[in-house]
Parts: sequence; C-alpha cells; structure tokens
Amino acid sequence: HVQAQRELIVELGDARAFELMIKHREWIDDAVAGEGGAVVKSASGSTLCAFDSAAAAVRAAICLRTRLADESEPEQSMRRLDVRLAVHQGPAVAATVDGRLDYFGLTVETAVDLIAFTTPGQVLLSAALADDSETIAELTAVGHTLTVHDLAGPLGFGLQVTPARGSDIAELS
Repeated sequence: HVQAQRELIVELGDARAFELMIKHREWIDDAVAGEGGAVVKSASGSTLCAFDSAAAAVRAAICLRTRLADESEPEQSMRRLDVRLAVHQGPAVAATVDGRLDYFGLTVETAVDLIAFTTPGQVLLSAALADDSETIAELTAVGHTLTVHDLAGPLGFGLQVTPARGSDIAELS
C-alpha cells in the first residue's frame, strides 16, 4: 500500500508522480511474478496479490521491501512512496466480475485492514501466519527476526518481519 501518493502528486506533479507509481507497480509485478503469484486487485494505492503459499507471499513482500530500501537504487524517489506491506492467508471467494478475476470475503478484508497497522517499509504478517509453522521456520532459518505486535479489534496480533542484514532473499525457499 502506498500512503503518500497524494503528497507525491502535489510535490512532483501529476506526470512525474505517475512515472514513479508505474515504476513502483513494475517492482511489485517483478516481486510477485518471481514467487509465482499474481496481482489480483489494485485500488487507491493498494495492490492485492494472490500466491500458492504463504511463504511465497512473504518472500515477495521482503523482496519488494529490500528493493525499496536499497541505497544503491538510482531511483531515490521510490523510497519516498511510504510503502506498507502486509501478508495474510485464508480462503477467499474468487469470481469473474466484468470479465476480470476478483477476490472477495473476510480474508481479503483482513489483509486490507492489516495495512492500517503497518509502518513505512514494514512487513507485517497476520496472526493466521503465526500458525503456519513452515513459513515461520523458513523465515527464522535464514535469520529474519519476528516480533509480535498487538493489533486492535479482531485482528489480535501480528508478526513484524525484520530481514536479516545482508541476507539473500533467494535463500528463503
């Protein structure tokens, strides 16, 4: 999710801000496709993606976070996008609406709700992923740190992922 979209448009103008948003979307597409996922919905600065596994979703989120934080990236403005990343898993209703595949239901709404609890550059996992021992084992095996955060209401708690310094995201498989 991109929080600072309006501020960028005001500061950079429509054309330059649009260029940054297109570049950001390309980065999302690369990270998602690299893990076998698909972008299924975009609206108001948010992008919803679907993956075959929670581990693949987490790898894509960490990959995107790492790229956005890369000091050697020539597109310095990308770091000003205030990107917030959240991962949730669960069943969803998939339907073709107006000729396009779309997803609906509590899982989708929970994923969107998680964004309100993230900070820029953070990867937040829902409590549902805390029960996914395979994903948690993969994250900790490559040195990523998981920190429990209390969340308001029905979300309960989340796990913040802090990638290991110098870790190669490809090691998480």
